[in-house]
Amino acid sequence: MSDLLKEVDDALRAEKMEKLWKENGPYLLGGAVLLVLFTGCFTAYNNWKMNRNVSQTAIIVAAMQDKKPETALEGSVKDLKGQHKAMALLQIAGLKLQDGKAADALKLYEQVAADKSLPDLWRDLATMNAVRSEWSDKIDGAKAKELFNRLKPLTDKDNPWHLQASVQAAMIAGDNLHDPKTAAQLLRAPLQDAQAPASIKEKARMLDHLYLNASGAADKSEVKPDPKAEPKG
Repeated sequence: MSDLLKEVDDALRAEKMEKLWKENGPYLLGGAVLLVLFTGCFTAYNNWKMNRNVSQTAIIVAAMQDKKPETALEGSVKDLKGQHKAMALLQIAGLKLQDGKAADALKLYEQVAADKSLPDLWRDLATMNAVRSEWSDKIDGAKAKELFNRLKPLTDKDNPWHLQASVQAAMIAGDNLHDPKTAAQLLRAPLQDAQAPASIKEKARMLDHLYLNASGAADKSEVKPDPKAEPKG
């Protein structure tokens, strides 16, 4: 009896599998084919992307090793895309700064910062470098406010440049806008970040000491004597 039940059960199971295959076989087969095609395309894309990254990086390295790296980089920009193009332009700007061509460097920083086809990582770095190149202790209040407002979004903790941007924004707030309290607040990020580079942390510590003292002096100067208070002694 048990053998008979087993045979019936096996027959029913086979019938169900046959029915399932007839109804869904084409879809299952098509899905398998698509999966294979997708895997192949994904692998091919990754290989292409890796090869392109290698070739684009090689172009930059070769240009930097040229006797005239600035000229070589300028000639290679047309062959570069995305982050490699941004890296080349920023490197050109840095070389121009070394040669004392601050105005030309600033134009390149502004160009990268405004180019929405480039990754945000490099556009933000260009913005920070543009602010640094324009900043000095001699700029007027309006210019200082403009630079501060451009830099402020980069101080967000989710931005990869937020530590550097926070220190620079603090310097603008403290030195140009005469707002030591805001400067001290901005310095909290690099001071409290355990992963902050030692150079940034040390600079932040020195500035924090400076601005805290300035803030304390400002608070004391704002306290006016009470004319009704009796003099001591």
